[in-house]
Amino acid sequence: MATYRLIRKLATGGMAEVFLAVGVGAEGFEKPVAVKRILPNLAEDRGFVELFLREAKLTVALQHANVVQVFDLGALGGRYYMVLEFVDGENLRALQREAAQRGVALGVREACFIVQQVAEGLAYAHGRTDAAGQPLNVIHRDVNPSNVMVSAAGEVKLADFGIAKAANASSHTQAGMVKGKSGYVSPEQVLRGETDQRSDIFLLGLLLYELLAGRQLFGDPDYFQALRAISEFDVRTLAPLPGVPPALGQVLSRALAQDPGARYQRARELSDALRDFLFDHRLRVGPSELGELFARVFPERRSPLQLAASEGGEQIRLESGTPPRAGASRTTPAAAPPPPLAVRAAAAPPPAPGPRPAPAQGLPRPAAAAPRARGAAAHRRVGELLVASGKVTQAQLASALERQRRQGGRVGDMLVADGVVTEEDVVRVLSEQSGVPFVSDEKLRTMPVPTALLAALPMEQAERFEAVPIAQAGRELVLAMREPRNLGRLDELKFRTGASVRGVFATEGALRHAIGRFYRGEVPTPAWATRVAGPGSAAEPGVMPFSDRHTGTRERLLDEAALATAAQAAERPAQLQGRVLDAALGMLGGAAEQGPALARLARGVARRLGSGPVEAERAAAVAYAATFAARMEGSGRFTRPGADTLSALLGADAGEHAGLIAVCAPGAPAPAAAAGSAAQALYAALALLEAAGSARPPPAQATRALSALRASGALGPGALDALTAEMQEPVR
Repeated sequence: MATYRLIRKLATGGMAEVFLAVGVGAEGFEKPVAVKRILPNLAEDRGFVELFLREAKLTVALQHANVVQVFDLGALGGRYYMVLEFVDGENLRALQREAAQRGVALGVREACFIVQQVAEGLAYAHGRTDAAGQPLNVIHRDVNPSNVMVSAAGEVKLADFGIAKAANASSHTQAGMVKGKSGYVSPEQVLRGETDQRSDIFLLGLLLYELLAGRQLFGDPDYFQALRAISEFDVRTLAPLPGVPPALGQVLSRALAQDPGARYQRARELSDALRDFLFDHRLRVGPSELGELFARVFPERRSPLQLAASEGGEQIRLESGTPPRAGASRTTPAAAPPPPLAVRAAAAPPPAPGPRPAPAQGLPRPAAAAPRARGAAAHRRVGELLVASGKVTQAQLASALERQRRQGGRVGDMLVADGVVTEEDVVRVLSEQSGVPFVSDEKLRTMPVPTALLAALPMEQAERFEAVPIAQAGRELVLAMREPRNLGRLDELKFRTGASVRGVFATEGALRHAIGRFYRGEVPTPAWATRVAGPGSAAEPGVMPFSDRHTGTRERLLDEAALATAAQAAERPAQLQGRVLDAALGMLGGAAEQGPALARLARGVARRLGSGPVEAERAAAVAYAATFAARMEGSGRFTRPGADTLSALLGADAGEHAGLIAVCAPGAPAPAAAAGSAAQALYAALALLEAAGSARPPPAQATRALSALRASGALGPGALDALTAEMQEPVR
């Protein structure tokens, strides 16, 4: 027998009302749930009741991280209700509206992640079978922002299978009636009234378009005009969205194909395509990033759990017989009245007797021992811990916090991008803050390849989850991960590997190189060989694969290693010059920020256009110098410096970089392909700086600048696409 106590009403719709409630169990056990109850005026509507019951019976069979789960079904006083998973968040429609009002951009990476997570839930529902192993052939038919829940922690869940269709459930549609919200139906629903699982793919495409464009594709308030537009829609007439890379545009176009046969045939295919896009464009996103966006959109939001009244509420008991009489005692014969809802931390169970298992050799102690060690660090922010460790000054932290307030993002990422701290510094602090162990870059770079463990996590899964196996402690597989605190990811890794898993922190760069070394047999370069690029370089300790397009053969690799050895002697003078240059730029105000930002942008675009490391660094160096030269010539908004000033600044190296200096000249035309990818990249970076007024603009400003560059035709399509793709990471 289950007992649920209603706490407060959360929402009322046209057909049902939803309450926050708690499930009450033995020994004071309480679990927050949501109770969805039919409105009194619909309790006698047999058609609606059947729809309500079918939703509950269908959804109760769906147990997935991206689907709102149904726990229970019952009736009280002739009114049916269902007990659902409580999602502490808002629906996507509310998130969109509030974000628009606050001017918070919902970026490409967040849009892709939300739709990818919904696609994961749909892929699970589409593939569900009954007890006999027969496919249920579930079709949701109502995928829209109102039915997508986003929790405050960044979880994404698909809800409301109220008009879902399954093979074993009748779901007849009356003649002339299309099931689904206006503007969120597929062409085949409108034209033929027939649907299959590919209709849900089209709805996912509509959802992705709306998140990327900031508007509904079929938003005509006239219901029949919207249906007509859908029936006549041809995706080939859809204009490209500003700021959306071509690769993502192709994914969107395929999902929105009018012919179901031209779409992705399974939700899993669309999910994989979005995940591959994020990975290929190095757009880091997960529940933590989406949770940060949620906090920026709803900075003053308080959880319904916090707002819950302390009184006990109406009690619903799942048992036969009549409901409790008004005014009757709610105390059951077997137990005292359940205590009021309280938000409290569960007490940790006492440790099991016996000796603790020793941690894997060379690794930090397990996280179970961490709370005692980390102490007050758990309550301190990352920036504060970096200041306490001496890595960051108060002034640097204050500057990063101010930028975070304006642009969003994470303080640690900003400090890394500015070159104030390393990624390893930030990860060490996260380890200290959370109590989760940390494996250093050096350890991950030099440890023996764990050949026996690689079969448990194939390379494609290692790349997808950004995790590599590094040890086995008893029956527990230890994984180096970028986000070991992500419980959803740990659960999926547990499912994929079939073993108990424990995550430890590692930097993104070290993980990327470990994947190359463990799975592809790539040869790591010495740590010092990656530091000779000079100040502001984005190079990081990495690998040089024998098959790399910039090396080609083992002999070429050895030659480059010899050159790196010779360059090591110049490393200390280069560092000294870098400090002098940074000090000079600091005296020149805005150039101190624009110089490194423009250098990173030019380097990244050059790499995307196919430049080798040397050419990319040349583009970065000239870009860095261009901001210095421009500041020497004037003040205010950036203007391209004269060739003489830039040549004088570069000194003896000016002749070698004459082609790049010409690109920076005022009024210089876009370089032809024959000029090389470094010249094209430098020109594109300068064009962005001129159009946006900053090499690191906020999202809305970046989108406008990219749109203006696209409209003007100032950049070739290859350079524009590379610039757009490179802007995604620093902008977000």
